[in-house]
Amino acid sequence: MCAIAVGTSHFSANRLDRAMEAYREALALAIDLKAPRLIMQAELAIATTHLTVKDYPAARAAYGRTYLAAAGLPTMQIEALRMQGEGFIGEQNSADAVLIWLRALDEVEPLEPMVAGVTSYRMLGKRLEQELAGSLLMERIKRWALAADELWPTSYGHVVPNRPWYERLGFRCADPELAGPELQAIIAKERAALPEAGSRVVMRYQYDKPSRSSA
Repeated sequence: MCAIAVGTSHFSANRLDRAMEAYREALALAIDLKAPRLIMQAELAIATTHLTVKDYPAARAAYGRTYLAAAGLPTMQIEALRMQGEGFIGEQNSADAVLIWLRALDEVEPLEPMVAGVTSYRMLGKRLEQELAGSLLMERIKRWALAADELWPTSYGHVVPNRPWYERLGFRCADPELAGPELQAIIAKERAALPEAGSRVVMRYQYDKPSRSSA
């Protein structure tokens, strides 16, 4: 549909308000045409735009509508549920994210031979593993590093699963100059070697006195 293509052009140029207008126009036309697949495409584009601007409740609602419009397309429904979970992650609500990802796995389990190689299906499992195992691993790291008083990981600040994940575990963005010369050298190397170098951030976790005494 032409309106979706126009919206995608605006989205690529970071004109997100105009992209949303085009996507909503496409959705209205698709509804008038009673075209479920076009409705699905428009809702998916709307959801992605909401997620990009961090309007997480609106993104989750639009991914929910995408899921309904994708009836009969299990791989698309997996993707819609996976991204609904990312909306919860954006709101720092990992419990509901895990629940909806588990729901997605339950729904597609009978279809596993057909969808096992699909990117969305593999990513769904990976995100579950990251959220469950990653949180447990970080708690171990915190206990291991207790004597150091603080932890200083680096990450991409603009990526939905990264900075919010650290923040849910008690980390906060910090000025790298406070970390000392060693970490500053690491940040400099990362920014020289990695894409979107300016988006690298330093996260800091400080142990409070109650947590030290209880460990």
